[in-house]
Amino acid sequence: MRMVVAFVATLFVATAAEVVAAPAAPQMPTFRGGPLLNFENWAASRFNSSKELRQQSVEGEAQIVILINAEGLVEEAKVLSAPSEEIGKALCEIMLQSPKWQPGRQNGKVVKVRMVAKIKFTKKG
Repeated sequence: MRMVVAFVATLFVATAAEVVAAPAAPQMPTFRGGPLLNFENWAASRFNSSKELRQQSVEGEAQIVILINAEGLVEEAKVLSAPSEEIGKALCEIMLQSPKWQPGRQNGKVVKVRMVAKIKFTKKG
């Protein structure tokens, strides 16, 4: 099984008290100083290096919501959908192990940003 991660356009900016739907924060979080592709590659390599998960013969899609806090840490990861409970749990664990991000900003202030990662699973071959 091979995993490909892509972020969908659904983005939310979180204030201290509430989460407000927004098309995008003026400055979205960046991972290791670059585009989201850097995180997508990092997450896919972590998942693909898990021998136990790779041995599962699964095709399909998962969606995981992550919250990047004002310090740039992934504070929360929740499964919206996954091919199995085990895969959903593994994906959340991977997301929570993420190295620090450069946090998002809105109106010159650092903000929490909630994003949805869309993950596709394909059989090798």
